[in-house]
Amino acid sequence: SDMWAMMGLRVVVMDARGQVIGDSADLLTGHTLAAAQLAAGIPIRVNGQTVGTVIGASLAEPIAASPAGAFLREVNRSILLAVLAAGVVALALGALFFFQLTAPIRRLTAAAHAIAAGDLSQRVTVRSGDELGELADAFNTMAANLTASEEQRRQLVADVAHELRTPLSVMQANLEAMQDGILPTDAEQLASLHEETLLLSRLVADLRLLSLAEAGQLKLDLTESDLGDLVSRAAERLRPATVAKAVDLVTEITPDSRRVPVDSDRFAQVIGNLVDNALRHTPRGGQIALAVGW
Repeated sequence: SDMWAMMGLRVVVMDARGQVIGDSADLLTGHTLAAAQLAAGIPIRVNGQTVGTVIGASLAEPIAASPAGAFLREVNRSILLAVLAAGVVALALGALFFFQLTAPIRRLTAAAHAIAAGDLSQRVTVRSGDELGELADAFNTMAANLTASEEQRRQLVADVAHELRTPLSVMQANLEAMQDGILPTDAEQLASLHEETLLLSRLVADLRLLSLAEAGQLKLDLTESDLGDLVSRAAERLRPATVAKAVDLVTEITPDSRRVPVDSDRFAQVIGNLVDNALRHTPRGGQIALAVGW
């Protein structure tokens, strides 16, 4: 058998009944092969009578044996089919789970690309309370904040255009009238134009302060000050403007007004802006009240 194995061959010898009486691989000895398998071999004849059969094959070529061998082959075949079927099912389930897990991420990515392209109305549906759900909720909050910021920016641009249009229109009209000889180019007209340029300068300064405040770079000089005194001084400074428009400016300050850290200049500017806006919408004979209380 060692010799046959070294040559890569296998020899099986059977008697007249098909029972294996010798196997160089020592696998089928004692087993009985089927007639179809015997027909594939070379008969052994003695005095013209068949007394056995010899089958030669390579070691890599299996030789079917008894029903036990056939059963083993069927078992192996069944196991192979089961493994293949399990592999197919596992791949299908894995692909399904993969698409289910990545679907929220794909939706979030698509919404992010849409927002980057300028579509701030994009939102994602929050369907779970896990990390993906928290991420989707944070994304929706971010998108809402971006939408609010964009609306504020548009409103700011509209307000700035409205505020700048009036003094520019006045200056343009006066200059054109001077060029046409309708208005004289005297000190009074130049003073009027100067007032309009001062208004424009104030508007530009307000825009700069607003941009610094939104960027978090507005520096405040905080000092302990009495709010009542600050409001009173601001009211006295603004009173000539209210008197000129026949509007009464009153202050309501409690005696126990507190001292708080505040930038007095910025505070006076805020009061001035509030009173200026109130003057625009208060009819003649009306009243504007500044109150400080606790």
